[in-house]
Amino acid sequence: MYMSQHRFTPVPEKFDQWVPYNWNYMTLTARAPGAVLSRILRICEEPDSFFAVGLWTGHEAAAQWSASPQSALGAKPSADQGLYEGYPMEWSRWNLIDFAQGPAAGIEMEAPDVVIRHIEWELASDLASDQETLAAVALSLLARHPGFVSGETYRGHRADKLLMIHTYKTGEDWPFSGSDLPAEFALLGDSPRVQDIIAKTGKPRGQDCSAFQVVWGPEASTLSASYAA
Repeated sequence: MYMSQHRFTPVPEKFDQWVPYNWNYMTLTARAPGAVLSRILRICEEPDSFFAVGLWTGHEAAAQWSASPQSALGAKPSADQGLYEGYPMEWSRWNLIDFAQGPAAGIEMEAPDVVIRHIEWELASDLASDQETLAAVALSLLARHPGFVSGETYRGHRADKLLMIHTYKTGEDWPFSGSDLPAEFALLGDSPRVQDIIAKTGKPRGQDCSAFQVVWGPEASTLSASYAA
């Protein structure tokens, strides 16, 4: 699956205009062929800034939507009203390589207490396979924690980064919030191989986000089906 991400900041003075515009555009996206999941994530430490995360069955479906008359018409108010004027967007492309659901998978993803960890990790060319393996192991361990909703791992289209998006029922359900690591992660972290990878690549960098808006598309069921046991 293909994912496009935009980091953006609406013009603060026009935020009240941006909210209904964004709602309308997300509603259009919910009916787009090939759309799986669209989210607007608000960055907790920078509440004026957001990530738009759009997951599609493939790049072709995303490109067809972007070129469609419906998308052009839906996006027109942002240009007409200058909703992003002076605040450039940062665009990146990713491919989904792993997905898991946890015990809290049935909750409403826009619930006010939901916390989303947005984590990037630079890939080293000679260690990329090991890093992806480590990310997969960590996701499997997280998926057994009671407050874990779901997690995705993406590889950048240039194969230079991993992006992990982990959703928790509440901030307290993040297993690393205390002073002590959970035993299974402490055991993993004590591995000389893992320590060597971290020493060479640096630790992943994470940001807490809230779910500002979440819209499932017509292909929503393909996400869990693709990674069913």
